[in-house]
Amino acid sequence: MGSKRVYFLAHGRVQGTIA
Repeated sequence: MGSKRVYFLAHGRVQGTIA
């Protein structure tokens, strides 16, 4: 279940960049 972690991290990073 490493993909889930990467997905969550990517989402948080994208949100921070857009915000």
